[in-house]
Order: sequence, then structure tokens, then C-alpha cells
Amino acid sequence: MLRRETPELVVLDLTDSAALELLERGEMKQVRTIGYYPHVDRALRERALQAGVSRVVPRSAFFSRLPEWLATGKTAQLPEPPGGC
Repeated sequence: MLRRETPELVVLDLTDSAALELLERGEMKQVRTIGYYPHVDRALRERALQAGVSRVVPRSAFFSRLPEWLATGKTAQLPEPPGGC
């Protein structure tokens, strides 16, 4: 699908080992990504940032704010997570 269309944003569950592997694909270089992770797994957060995830957000912040982000149509700008993540 990435060869035919370029999504505006891809959401990644960083606990899925395939999520970071997806970023290695050439088609993903031009796609903005947001990944969520368990807030206690700081190492996973760091791996995601190093892999090139555009924005990494703790899972609780992602799911608590997702309805707001979708309702306001703010997909043009990635959300800023609390705590500077």
C-alpha cells in the first residue's frame, strides 16, 4: 500500500517488534510516525527515537488524548506529549 499511497501519519504500537522494522522500509522515510509505548520502558522509547519515529508518546497519554486529536483534526501537526517525550 505504501507504494501506491502515502499516508499522512502512521501510528505504531512500539511493543510490537515489527513496528520498528517497518521504519527500515524505504517507503517510510517520507511518512510521519507516532509511536506509543509503556511509560516504564524508557529503553524502548530511546530505540524508537533512534529508529526515526517522529514522535514517541507514553501509551496513557496517547490513548487519553487521541479523541481530542481526532476531533480537532490536528493531524497536520503531531501532538506534543507531556514531559518532553
